Amino acid sequence: MKTIISFFLLLTFSVFTFGQNVQITPTGITPALSGGSAMPRLSYDAIQALASPQQGDMAYDNTFKCLRYFNGSNWIKLLNSQDTPNPSEIVVTNSGTPSSYSGTGVSSIGGINLTIEAGFRNGFVAKFSSAGVVQWAQKFKFTNSSFENLIQMEVDPNGAVYLTVNMDNTLTIGSFTFNSVNNLHCVFAKYSTAGILQFAKQISGSLVLCRGLSLDAAGLPYLAGQFFGTAIFGSTSITSSGGSDVFVAKYSTIGNLATIIKGGGASSNELAEDIVIDGNGEIYVTGFYGDGSSLFGAISLPAAPASGTNMYLAKYSIITNSWEWGRNSSGSISSKGSRLAINSNNEVYVFGEYWGSVSFDNYNFIPNQGSGYDLFIAKYNSYSTLSWVNTFGSKDSYDKAIEIIGDSENNITFISEFKTPGNIGGLVASGFVISKIDDSGSFIWTNKSKTGRTCLTKSTNGNIIIGGGFINSATIGVSNITAQSSSTLAIGADLYISKMVEK
Repeated sequence: MKTIISFFLLLTFSVFTFGQNVQITPTGITPALSGGSAMPRLSYDAIQALASPQQGDMAYDNTFKCLRYFNGSNWIKLLNSQDTPNPSEIVVTNSGTPSSYSGTGVSSIGGINLTIEAGFRNGFVAKFSSAGVVQWAQKFKFTNSSFENLIQMEVDPNGAVYLTVNMDNTLTIGSFTFNSVNNLHCVFAKYSTAGILQFAKQISGSLVLCRGLSLDAAGLPYLAGQFFGTAIFGSTSITSSGGSDVFVAKYSTIGNLATIIKGGGASSNELAEDIVIDGNGEIYVTGFYGDGSSLFGAISLPAAPASGTNMYLAKYSIITNSWEWGRNSSGSISSKGSRLAINSNNEVYVFGEYWGSVSFDNYNFIPNQGSGYDLFIAKYNSYSTLSWVNTFGSKDSYDKAIEIIGDSENNITFISEFKTPGNIGGLVASGFVISKIDDSGSFIWTNKSKTGRTCLTKSTNGNIIIGGGFINSATIGVSNITAQSSSTLAIGADLYISKMVEK
C-alpha cells in the first residue's frame, strides 16, 4: 500500500511540470528539471506562455526574481515580508544614437537606422514586438520651428497606427509634403501594421491645432482640437463663433471626413486638450476656456475668472447629434482638463491642473501646497453627475498631468510630473510618478522614477506599457540601461519602453 501511495504522489507531481514529456523512474525524473529544482525556472514571458497551466502550478520567475503560482486565471507573485504590492518593472527595449537630434548623422531605432537631416526637426514612428524587437521605423521631418511636434498616436484592433502632427511651415511625411507658412496647421496620418503610410491629410486655416485623438469600438478615428477663424478639412470648412473654438472630426479608416462638430461661444476662447469615445459611441471632450462664458450648442457654462480659465468636460450625443451636457470647474485663478480616460461603465475621468482655490460642483479645494499648479482627477458618470475629485501636488508651479488610462476592472493608472517633492497617495516624490487608483478614488499604489515617463498604454494581457526618455544611465525596475547619447539635454535623451507587471 505504501508503494502505491508513493507512486500516486509522483504522478501527481508530474502534472505540476506544465505538460513536459517526463518519465518517472525509481531513480528520478527524466529529463531533469532546471538546476535540479522541483519547479521550472523561467523568464516572466516564458511563464506567461506556458500551455494549459493548472490552478496551483508554481514556477520561479527569473526576470523579477520571485515565486509565482497560477490561481486559475493569472500567474500571481507570492509576496514575502520584504515585498510590497507595488508592481514590478522591466525595460523591454531602449534605443538611441550618439548623434545630436537636430544635427546630422544616423539615429538607430531598435537597430533600424534613420538619417538625421541638418536644418530639420526629425521625428519617427516605430513598431516593436512584445519582446522589444523593432518591426519597422518610419521618419518624418519639419522645417525647424518651435510649434511642430507629434501630438497623439492610437493603434486600432488590426495594428494600424493613427497619428496627429502640428506643423508651422513645412512637413514631409512619406511622399507627402505640406506647407503652412506663418500659420499653424494639423496633419492626420495613418500607417498600416506593416509600416506603410496609408494616407496623410492636412487640416488648414488661419490657426488649427490638433490636441486629442481617440478610436471608437469599431476602430474609427476621432480628432479634437481648436481653431481660430476658418478651419478647412478638405472640401469642408467651419468658421469659429468668436475667438478660438473647438472642433471634433470623425474620419473613416481610409481617411475620409465623416462628421465635423463645432463647440464654442462668441464671447469666449475654448481650447481642446483630449477626447474619448465611450462604449456606446458617445463623445467626450475636455480642455479649458476663458475670456467669458462658454457655449457648447445650447449648453452654457459660466464665465471663467478674469485673466484665468475654467476646466470643461462636454458630452456630444450621437443619438440627438447635439451637445448633451457640459460641466466645468470654477475658482480664483485657473483650471484646465488635460487628459481623459473612460471605464467599462462609461464613466469619464478628467485629469487636469488647477491654480488657486477651485470648485467642482459641491467639492471645494485649495492647492495642496500653496503655489502654482496642482493636479486633480475628477470622475463623472455618463449623466454628468460628479462622483468624486482627488487632488495632489507639490510646491512648484509646474506640476503636470501627463497621461491617464483605464482598465477592465475600472481602475485608473496615470502619470504625473512634479518638479519638486509632492505628496501623492501618501508618497512624497518628485520627477515622474505613475500611480493607480480604484473606482472610488483611493490609491492602490504609487511608483516614482527619475527617468522621463511620457507614454502610457496597456498590453493585450493587461500589463502596463510605459515609454519615456533617459540620459547617461538609468535603473528602471530590475533593469539597468545605458544611453548611447552623451548629451545632458532632454533633446539628446535616449528612449526606452518598459513593462510594468502588477501580479
